[in-house]
Amino acid sequence: MTVSGIIALILRHKPETIGITLDEHGWADVRELIDGINRSGGHNLDMDMKAG
Repeated sequence: MTVSGIIALILRHKPETIGITLDEHGWADVRELIDGINRSGGHNLDMDMKAG
């Protein structure tokens, strides 16, 4: 699965799987999202990644 696919799955369906919650408008803190994905294993994302 691509990084964008993982992020979409988490934000649309399963934010709790990486230990984050969305706010009342459905937004997530980007730092918490990145940290949660990295903690879940298999990825080493950071704020400097570029879309490609």
